[in-house]
Amino acid sequence: MVASTDLGRRIRDARVAQGMTQGDLAGSDYSVGYVSRIESGARQPSREALDTLASRLGVTPEFLQTGVEAAEALARRHDVDRAELALAGGDIDEAVALTADLLENADLSPWPDLARRVRLVHALCYEAMGDLHSAIIALEDLQAEHDGDEGAASVGIALSRCYRDAGDFGQAIDAGERVLRSMEKKGLGGTTEHVRLSVTVASAYFEAGNLGVATRMARRAIKVAEANASPEAQAAAYWNASIYERTAGHLEAAVELASRALHLLENGNSTRNLAKLRTQLAHTLLNDREASPQEIREHLELAERELEWSSASPIDLARHTLVNARLLLREGDPVGATRQLDQVSAEVCHQDPALTAEVAVTRTQAKAIAGEPIATDLEQAGDLLTLLGSDLGVAQLWFALAETADLAGHQSTALAAFRQASVCLGASRMIMPSSDRPAFRLPATS
Repeated sequence: MVASTDLGRRIRDARVAQGMTQGDLAGSDYSVGYVSRIESGARQPSREALDTLASRLGVTPEFLQTGVEAAEALARRHDVDRAELALAGGDIDEAVALTADLLENADLSPWPDLARRVRLVHALCYEAMGDLHSAIIALEDLQAEHDGDEGAASVGIALSRCYRDAGDFGQAIDAGERVLRSMEKKGLGGTTEHVRLSVTVASAYFEAGNLGVATRMARRAIKVAEANASPEAQAAAYWNASIYERTAGHLEAAVELASRALHLLENGNSTRNLAKLRTQLAHTLLNDREASPQEIREHLELAERELEWSSASPIDLARHTLVNARLLLREGDPVGATRQLDQVSAEVCHQDPALTAEVAVTRTQAKAIAGEPIATDLEQAGDLLTLLGSDLGVAQLWFALAETADLAGHQSTALAAFRQASVCLGASRMIMPSSDRPAFRLPATS
């Protein structure tokens, strides 16, 4: 008989290592009190319960009982751990090589939890490289085989996120909500994975232009996360809510929420997310006339160092470069801003049409500030925006382009761009430029 205290300690250590709460581990099968008693050594789990808990923790029942795994299982688990660490550390080539070797040459059938982890990491490598379609195909196959089991949430989060980033907002919402409903039926609502998936679905609603639904989902996620979920899930809820508040023009609330998320992520191990959040906070502060350029630059410099040694995608790096360019515009350095924009490769722009349009609009702003002719740039940026369809983000870019044209003396182009912005917002009348919209004004040159 295994000592209950030793067994409970190994279960607790494995749970903490996975970033899970006792509620996450309990799921719909057991109570939090039952898991708590097991971890304290006051209760010995049945064999069935031990098997279930081991599966959720990604370890074998033998490991929980003895602290030792069979040599072959331990070797394979170390390989998967190395791949996950390589991806988290930004060494995508190493992660791809390790997972490809395991998928092609290792027999993982005795350890289905390891097989799923390998395939998930391999799909996430595609995502990190910017190959969203390959990632989606791999994740769709994985979801079809594991739909409804313990790993469905992790796959659902990644798949919804990739659909969203590929511009397939309807699929992102449908895929995410399907898994959310499945989790709620199993009593898994409010768990860390449930909160993370809710936040991902909210972001898809936001990208599709439904700010109201996105804001409400984010606020619900914050309430649940603060009560039940892990710090990582709380950070995700704060982070996304910050974006929605910024979009609604509530800059003070946006900065406060982003700061909460930043504090939580600084104490975690997700360097990529920390860097992306710093970049987002810098972007938010650019719209705040009270924020100093030095404060914004400090966030960007920290983010740049973190991006260098994290699993940042080329698109993450490009967006960081874009915010750097916008800061230079605010500081009155259009030439430096243009140099920054020149660093965004054509390949990255091909992967993300929205980013291409943002770069084009910002480049047009830089030329206008420098006093250069912008008629051709206005036309090219307008063509790119037209291809993006209609959503809130596109409307913001049309506004920025319209006010640039207006300030540069291209009134007819400005009027047409304002019309496009109003169409994107679903407005019933023309929306004209206003001094009450500082986020869309050209940066000052002095």
